Amino acid sequence: MNRGLLALLAALALAGCSSESEDCGTPADPSGTWDYDATQSTPAATVTGTWVLSHPETCRIGGTFSATVDEGDGTPGLLSGSVSGLFLDETHLEIHLYPAGGGDRVHLGTMVADTIAGSWEQPGAGAGMSGSFRAQRSEP
Repeated sequence: MNRGLLALLAALALAGCSSESEDCGTPADPSGTWDYDATQSTPAATVTGTWVLSHPETCRIGGTFSATVDEGDGTPGLLSGSVSGLFLDETHLEIHLYPAGGGDRVHLGTMVADTIAGSWEQPGAGAGMSGSFRAQRSEP
């Protein structure tokens, strides 16, 4: 996903869903278990895990995640925590993964049927803490 599209999605998030009267249309329900795969730029790593998402309000997403981060050194790290997010419109969403140790991995993606794909970054974590991701729903 290019930076222009990321900027547009971020602007939509601030403008479209920052007030009490959110209007994201009628997005599909993302509730369920999702198999998650991501790449990380620096340090180079692959991230695999699971999202368990709920849909407490029309535009809102909640849940938990757990994942393994493999930097190729033979000792994968564990990452788990909470998920919070919102639909920017009926298909575009912003999902925040909050690892138990701190931080915020911001995912901007598009949901088509049982797939969410896009890019992510961790603001404030230095250059390179970004990559792409794909989540596939495995259970409703």
